[in-house]
Amino acid sequence: MTENHISITAAFSDAWDRMQTILFRPFDLKKWMVLGFTAWLAGLAQGGKSFGWNVGAASDSSESEVWAASSPSVARTELEPASLGAETRIDWPDWDRWSQWTLEHPLWLAAGVLGCASLLVLFVVILWLSSRGKFMFLDNVVHDRAEVVRPWNRYRRLGNSHFRFQLAFYGLFMVAFLGAMLSFIAMASGSGRPFDASAAGLGLIMVSLVILVALAMAYVQYFLDGFVVPLMYRYDLEVLDAWSRFGAIFRRHPWTSLLSGLFLLLLGFAALLLVIVAGLLTCCIGFFFVIIPYIGTVILLPIPVTYRGFTVALLDQMDPDR
Repeated sequence: MTENHISITAAFSDAWDRMQTILFRPFDLKKWMVLGFTAWLAGLAQGGKSFGWNVGAASDSSESEVWAASSPSVARTELEPASLGAETRIDWPDWDRWSQWTLEHPLWLAAGVLGCASLLVLFVVILWLSSRGKFMFLDNVVHDRAEVVRPWNRYRRLGNSHFRFQLAFYGLFMVAFLGAMLSFIAMASGSGRPFDASAAGLGLIMVSLVILVALAMAYVQYFLDGFVVPLMYRYDLEVLDAWSRFGAIFRRHPWTSLLSGLFLLLLGFAALLLVIVAGLLTCCIGFFFVIIPYIGTVILLPIPVTYRGFTVALLDQMDPDR
């Protein structure tokens, strides 16, 4: 099978038709609510959506200045007048002062550690629920039904396999990220020297690496959710075996696999634009319902159903042993 036999647009057309059949032929509110619950569960680790993007807001500069002035963990920044040849001197955090502050406020330190531990446990639980939900939602879309209990019990083994891979993946990423940041701080701070041109060049390299790693992570997540999960479901495979099978498919169709991700990204931006327009037309009332967990997923259910059907239809074209 060659790339010429694969059509991304044909896969999307099939997914669009299937979405209309599942959700509108006929329209059944109960089916929407149950199917929407499995879609919400599948996307729980991504904020309750089956696919999406996290948009971070820039922090307010005035708040940053107040924090820099009041926090015991950050030394004050000395700003020199800007002129030709003038350097801006940036002092690094005073770690001795931070250590002293933690010794003087043990309760705050304990509260911070407990809060971080609680967030970590919550993240692990959400990741576990989402892993099981992905197979529940996929099963409902493939068979055009709305069930919760049966797929929850049936796909326990596959869901746990997916969860273990996700946990290891995020764990390795966090270790690598923290190691890179600590290495950067150690190299840039040196022996208390100011942030100079060499450190700025190192920072540019680090930012470039972060962008590349973020892109790689996005594709790993897309391939995992879009193709590895359906392969696990279709052939009853553990996650590493499914990755191996997808690797063979990717080697035959690399450009289709990569371009399909960009295709979905463009469709996602188009869908986001439509949601914004619809929210504005309802005097922003629609925004309120969309951001409510579960309810928002039910309202936007055609989007995750189409996405789920698209990756399955595309995999049908790329997998010669289907």
